[in-house]
Amino acid sequence: MTTSVTRHQAPADGRNRREGAAQAASSRGARRRAARRQQLAAWLFITPVAIYLVLFYAYPLYRNLDLSFRDYTLRSFISGSADFVGLANYRDVLTDPAFGTALWNTVVFTGVSLLFQYAIGLALAVFFFRRFPLATTLRALFLVPWLLPLLVSASVWAWMLNSDSGVVNWFLESIGLNPIYWLTSPDCSTSAPSKRR
Repeated sequence: MTTSVTRHQAPADGRNRREGAAQAASSRGARRRAARRQQLAAWLFITPVAIYLVLFYAYPLYRNLDLSFRDYTLRSFISGSADFVGLANYRDVLTDPAFGTALWNTVVFTGVSLLFQYAIGLALAVFFFRRFPLATTLRALFLVPWLLPLLVSASVWAWMLNSDSGVVNWFLESIGLNPIYWLTSPDCSTSAPSKRR
């Protein structure tokens, strides 16, 4: 009796193993298909960003490098046939007497801008860490400059600091002070933009 039971179990066990192997294979295949679908979805999501980065970052960077190695004039820029000059443009810039002044102004502008932005940002963060009436409203108002495009913000500041019709000079004249040429005077024009940020 025991032998007949084992004989009958053997085909059943083999059939169960085959069915189990088929199910495992089909589940592996389903997992592979799901993984492929997820990978395809990931590529589809990343494609627009990649196209954007290539069009608006990589290509302009390449064009700027190409422009820096060519002798461009207005005529050659329009015609598109500028001669390749190699590092001559860089040599001209580095030997120009105005380069030192421009580099120093850039370093000062960057340093002062970063210092003021960091100090003011840290002070505001510490101030708004505490809860007080209207804190939420004031936090929301501090986001307005980030919501405005840079062009709009720069235009408003240029209008406010205008030498002839700016609000800042109007206020200075109304209290009896002389107007300041914020953006046209060499002394003031290097300090005014760093205060605009």
